Amino acid sequence: MSDDVSTRRRSSSDVMDQTREKYKICNNVRDNTNREKDEGEGEGEGFAICWYEEYKQRCLLDANVPERLKRLKESTCNEDDGWCSLLLDGPDILEKLQELAADDSCIEGEEEGLYGRADTARETLTGIHRFWTCLDWHDLLKRLQPSKEEEEEVDIDDGAILIARLYQTGSNVMTTGTTLLTLETSVHHALEEKANLLKQRLEQNHQYNETNSSQLSRNQIIVKEMRFFFQTVNDQREHQGLSSADRSDKFRGNISDYYNLNNSLLDQILLNTRKGIPITLSIIYASIVKRATGIKMDAVGIPGHFLISIGSDDNNSRLFVDAFDGGKVLSKQQCQDIVQNHYRVLWHDSMSNPVPKKEVWARMLRNLAVCHIQTVELAQMYGKLIDLINYLYSTTQKAYTKDMDRNEFVKMCSLIRQ
Repeated sequence: MSDDVSTRRRSSSDVMDQTREKYKICNNVRDNTNREKDEGEGEGEGFAICWYEEYKQRCLLDANVPERLKRLKESTCNEDDGWCSLLLDGPDILEKLQELAADDSCIEGEEEGLYGRADTARETLTGIHRFWTCLDWHDLLKRLQPSKEEEEEVDIDDGAILIARLYQTGSNVMTTGTTLLTLETSVHHALEEKANLLKQRLEQNHQYNETNSSQLSRNQIIVKEMRFFFQTVNDQREHQGLSSADRSDKFRGNISDYYNLNNSLLDQILLNTRKGIPITLSIIYASIVKRATGIKMDAVGIPGHFLISIGSDDNNSRLFVDAFDGGKVLSKQQCQDIVQNHYRVLWHDSMSNPVPKKEVWARMLRNLAVCHIQTVELAQMYGKLIDLINYLYSTTQKAYTKDMDRNEFVKMCSLIRQ
């Protein structure tokens, strides 16, 4: 083994130190990108030297990737430092990994047909993507902790997007370029498109203005126009015999294939199927309204179902919305009837209380776990991803106020490796 490769094998404590540093970089990279571009010109010799050193380091990392993949393939320990170091170097070696993943030739010395370097590279690409997704997840949970004011800056779709990112495999990363944020960008763009259309409809059909009517009437106007984007269960049944080209392009509940994995993934619903379950359709509904009007809707997890609400109980302006059934508007009494008559559960007023964002995401993870348990094909497609899902669920059950400790970091890395 070369000295360069030997020096890359670090202790777990060293890996943790680099994790913290790269974790900070990960959080600030988007904010600093434009500033670095503006300040980069004219910095003189010092800037050139820094650039050259970084370039040399990148070349060294690229040159060592094949050897590191070979060592990874030979290792049976998920907590191996080589695996951790590949995850940490992810953004720097992404292009090299994509190049190797596209080359189906086996590692030198192996027989044809054995698990080759391309497969190891694709496995590593998947791991890197999930690793940075998990870091973003921990950061998101930390942002919920300090104060109510800061929590308001976290949107309900933020966690749902990260959950969808877990299902991006090495092949996805190869075909979508070097960025790890392609899915996130696509989802935000789709939501913005719907929000802009809602704005237009509010202005054209109702001369909507935040100051010229009561809160109740404004909310009623909003939920009325949102019916344009969602299809009721009855309408779905009427369209069942039509071809896909003739069916409505509205969002709708997937009543025929409720436990399909895609029903829980925001990107699949927004960009492909338009079908979801109550919780994901509620998130999409609330995200469109928030972007178009600035109004934050509350998640409401009644027994057996999931709704959203707009308005306040204090002034009797609160409206409950069933996004799974076309955005149908419900009163509090109707919510009570659903719980008691359909699910045979005794109603309590606390059932209509808003659900914290963290609990919404926990419920999404529980739904995904059920999908994995009930569908054999998911185990074949995504390996032991259910273990990582269960781990992320456990993180929603405790408070995060500081960086991960060493033990949790090692545990997370081992779960990422399938």
